[in-house]
Amino acid sequence: MAAFIVISQEMITVQGVGVNSSAYQTPLDAPVLQDSWESINVTQERMEQIVCKSAIALHVTSVPRIQENAWMGLRVKKAGLVSIAKDVDADTSIPGTTTASSGTTSATTSIVETTYATTHASTSATTLVTPTIPPQPDSSYAIASFYYTKVNNGEPTTLVCVVTGSPPPTSENISVTHSTGEDEGIVLLESTVHESSRTSQYQVRVSLGEAPLNFTCLLRRPDGESVSKDLAVSVFEPPSFVESNILVQEMTSHSVTIRWTPWNETCDRGDGQVIGYRVYYNTPGQDDIARASRDLIRDTTFTIANLTRDTEYDFRVTASREGPAGGGRYSSSERAKTKCTAPSEAPVLSVRNRSQTTITLDWEVIPEESWGCSALSGLEINVSTDGQNGFPRTLLFNTTAGTANIGQLEDCSTYNINAAFRNKDELGISSEILSVSTSWIRPASVGALQMSSPNQARSYWNFDLIITQIEVSWEPSSSPCSADYYIIRYSLYQKFACQSLETTPTEFEVNTTSTQYNNLVGLEPYSRYKISVTAVNGAGQSEPTIGYSDTSPGPPSNITNVRVNPERTSPTRLGFTWQPLNCRNVNGVFWYYYPRIYKDGDRFYNMAGGTYLDDDFSYSSVEFNGLEACTMYELYIHAANRAYGYRSTPGNLSHAIGVTGVTFTSVSAYATEDQPGLRVYWRVPSQCNVEYYRLSYQLISRKACQDVPVIDAQVYELNVTSSTTYVSEYLSDLEYYATYNISIIAVIRRAESLPMIVSGETRDGGM
Repeated sequence: MAAFIVISQEMITVQGVGVNSSAYQTPLDAPVLQDSWESINVTQERMEQIVCKSAIALHVTSVPRIQENAWMGLRVKKAGLVSIAKDVDADTSIPGTTTASSGTTSATTSIVETTYATTHASTSATTLVTPTIPPQPDSSYAIASFYYTKVNNGEPTTLVCVVTGSPPPTSENISVTHSTGEDEGIVLLESTVHESSRTSQYQVRVSLGEAPLNFTCLLRRPDGESVSKDLAVSVFEPPSFVESNILVQEMTSHSVTIRWTPWNETCDRGDGQVIGYRVYYNTPGQDDIARASRDLIRDTTFTIANLTRDTEYDFRVTASREGPAGGGRYSSSERAKTKCTAPSEAPVLSVRNRSQTTITLDWEVIPEESWGCSALSGLEINVSTDGQNGFPRTLLFNTTAGTANIGQLEDCSTYNINAAFRNKDELGISSEILSVSTSWIRPASVGALQMSSPNQARSYWNFDLIITQIEVSWEPSSSPCSADYYIIRYSLYQKFACQSLETTPTEFEVNTTSTQYNNLVGLEPYSRYKISVTAVNGAGQSEPTIGYSDTSPGPPSNITNVRVNPERTSPTRLGFTWQPLNCRNVNGVFWYYYPRIYKDGDRFYNMAGGTYLDDDFSYSSVEFNGLEACTMYELYIHAANRAYGYRSTPGNLSHAIGVTGVTFTSVSAYATEDQPGLRVYWRVPSQCNVEYYRLSYQLISRKACQDVPVIDAQVYELNVTSSTTYVSEYLSDLEYYATYNISIIAVIRRAESLPMIVSGETRDGGM
């Protein structure tokens, strides 16, 4: 059977419908572009919507399964126009159409009748007979997607079938089965609707041995037709090692530390991504296998604890993916044995004997219950010392021997020794450290003792350098037992300015480990010192090596106790005294004292007098005459020793202040009439600028009792100031009919004049 449709050149849609079939959609083999009549062959199995861009004749050829005389039609839609093709006999011709071979019409054709679905007038090229059209399937009901979530082997996976239709299909019209049609093990989880689609989720388990496994989602349409989609489901293969390379890193009596090669997606089996590892262990022959940790191990090193001592274990590792069934198969095993526990008691060492190169030790074997889980295998002795080649040294001795000789030691040396018992696996508790010395002998005396000033090569220009140090060096002795340290002892032997040696010298000590450049400081200049060096070790001290060394001369010491000599002071004269130098503090060859005075403290321009007191350090006083009365003078004095050539080494300056005496031109004391008192008058020269007067008075006798002396009478004192040189002061509250001694001292710039003495008598008291 064949059918032709004739349509004008417009954009139209053509849909083919076959007997006992649903709508099939497939593209044309080639576009039609001619304006002339043309025929196109389309098989019934590949009908679909066709867009025609020109006026064509559509030739529909039936396929073998379509029975003869069966109806076949085309529905053509153009705006509101509907064209129906129906069967005609072979003799009916369509104007302007012919067969492809003869130019006549086909043996069996369908004449297309065109009618409007609107109110427009209907026309047709030929009067046609319209047959009854069967119901058409609704193509909006379809399976939009069918997918699943890939999981680990043995874990439940979810199959999701999404169907569309309006209204949405019911869940009863959707089913998921194995490709064989069975639904065993497939569980519907939920079915939800959203707008014009329904999503149904099913759960099923797929094992690695049967994967991939095929499933089918079937949709039954409202018209009784069905559509389906197939889905192949696979699972992740758990990761497993080809070679895990488990290595035992460390073993104790109760733990084993292992490490392994990380899982590699290229070299090992299974699917990644590996998120961690698990460690399993058991004893050989044991069926149960224990997991070493609750959580995944992120590293490739792990310590298995709480094991039994001296026991063999097999260790395995698995790699894990994400998910509850992500763990892979066991790796190959690695066997390790925990150690025996260490001996729990320390040995007690004692020294039996020692020589210059050997130390002999004794010990006792600890009780058997302290050995650990195996017999003792030996005693391990550690020998160490500071500064010796070949140490520390570890020696192993037979446990039962009870005695050990430690040889090849150095004489005169101290060694630190401790020990511990060992069994087949572990070293036990260590003993306390025992310090033992080989035989000692006293060191020999040092040699080549040298002593010198650190700056002995002095030039002409550094003559004033004070040398109070001696540098001491020596060579160590060649004794078999070397010195641990040295003692330098030194004492003052003689002051060169003195005639005799020191009778009771004070000895000082300095300990040092150095044999070079030991400086003795704080010594006295111009002196000789006795110096000895003694070597010391644990056996005792060597004989001292003795030498003598001198310090260089320096300046004299400071002059002390410089003051005014009142007995040699007058209005025109000042006398000063000081503590003279002696042979112990002159510090060199004495040359001179140089005292000089300056008026009013002007020590640079107005020297009022000066003198050199040469070659005798016993001078202790000096006088300056022809001075002005009531004037302050300042004394500066220093001593100097002879140095190289004509140079001196002066000492520090000392000074004192003195004031020439005040000349009292008049002084008197008169009794007053109204009460027991005295009026005292005195006068000084006009050039005397007295700051104040110190006036003191004391009862010396009572006229009525002249035979009775006055003993320990109180001395009264007061300061009197006056702006004039003629001064008076009234003394009140005195005794009647008594004699008083009065003293007046003038003070100028803290310098005091000689006292002026006057006596006065009070009147009698009358009746």
